[in-house]
Amino acid sequence: MTTANASVQTKQTRYVIVGNGAAGAAALREIRATDPAGRITMLTEEGFDAYSRPLISYYLKGRVPMTKMGYGSPLPPDGRTEVRLSTRVEGIDPEAHTLQLEGGEILPYDKLLLATGSVPFVPPMEGVGGQENVFTFLDLANAVRIREYANPEMKAVVVGGGLIGMKAAEGLHELCASVTVCELADRILPTILDDHAAGRVRRHVEAHGIAVLTGDTVARAESENNSLRRVVLRSGAVLDCDLLVVAVGVRPNVTLARAAGCTVGRGIRTGRDLSTDVPDIWAAGDCTEST
Repeated sequence: MTTANASVQTKQTRYVIVGNGAAGAAALREIRATDPAGRITMLTEEGFDAYSRPLISYYLKGRVPMTKMGYGSPLPPDGRTEVRLSTRVEGIDPEAHTLQLEGGEILPYDKLLLATGSVPFVPPMEGVGGQENVFTFLDLANAVRIREYANPEMKAVVVGGGLIGMKAAEGLHELCASVTVCELADRILPTILDDHAAGRVRRHVEAHGIAVLTGDTVARAESENNSLRRVVLRSGAVLDCDLLVVAVGVRPNVTLARAAGCTVGRGIRTGRDLSTDVPDIWAAGDCTEST
């Protein structure tokens, strides 16, 4: 065997996964099962190892401890798998096959998977933005922040009566003096329940002390000392508010993919094998749409 052939034979494929949610974690396991010798680097902006997002409301109300939030098997102790938390990717150079990380580091890849998930959608609301007591509810970091901030004397308002909003209200119910959900549609959970089913859920949550306002939402807010104190609804109603959670919905996180030249519609467009139209870049999970 020549030296050149030996070099080719022992070359390790460099896999990079951006995002450590369900799609990214599943990809890591499958890549390692398929290619035991390759090098895998997983990058995530989050400060936590892979965890179950549906559990964040139960963490918020103290039913699930932080130690039970994670899932999946530990990383293989093979020296070829690395997970880098709190790491932001600033850009992708598809021609050079590199990623630029926050701080200036350049990370090369042979095959890249974008599993960047979704980001909260925050509709325009006058006076909402930058206050210490305004939160979203899509990730564990915000659940931790809410739990640290909330106290039993606070009045909480949740903007959005979909799945995320109702889960936020469920968690806040055991932390705050009152919780009010504002949903612009004519019923809560409007994308998954009809009028009859939504009515039953509404009666159930109201019986447990959560107030529900439908056909109305926050139009503007009033603050004092960088802290939101009241919200004014479109109907003109005014609610005292010590803690506001914006849970209107999510949008696919396509910023990196679009800048790298991937075709983007509602999400990153992929083929049946999850490939994008940029060589050696794949995408999976909530950030994608299939063609």
